[in-house]
Amino acid sequence: MPTQQPNRNVNLIENFSITEKIIFRTGFCGVLIIALYGIYSESIAWGLIYMIFLFLGTFVILGCFCAYCPYPYIYSDCLLLPYVLIKKLFKVRSGPISTLEKSVLIVIMVGMIVIPQYWLFKNHTLLIMFWILFILISVPFPFYICRRCQNYNCPQNSARKGSSGNER
Repeated sequence: MPTQQPNRNVNLIENFSITEKIIFRTGFCGVLIIALYGIYSESIAWGLIYMIFLFLGTFVILGCFCAYCPYPYIYSDCLLLPYVLIKKLFKVRSGPISTLEKSVLIVIMVGMIVIPQYWLFKNHTLLIMFWILFILISVPFPFYICRRCQNYNCPQNSARKGSSGNER
């Protein structure tokens, strides 16, 4: 795949360190486990519904978003999941991510965060743990990951700013 010329003032990421992977994978899973536990402890039925939503939502995210990312396919790496999983489940996709895919991604991500809030408000310890962990894994993305990312199809990518504008 040809690559876009990035902003020359940025050191692009070719591989994620084991520390980055541990932090982001643990944080992402931790947020979802806290949310699932908070719901499940109040309502087994809603806990199961949320678990199904998480499973299906994650699968949709992989197909609508992760399949565009060059890291699993070119660099044999991924920040949030084992890259082999993505490569086996989905063929690489090129070009810009469609508006529909972006919309679906936003709805699922917002759902993963907003749905458990009703139950988490009943347990302030879980609510605080959820938001602290969520903030800790969310803040680095725009300030560290997105500025150095080579996924030029991602709408959050800021490494392409100041580039020639060629698509990958």
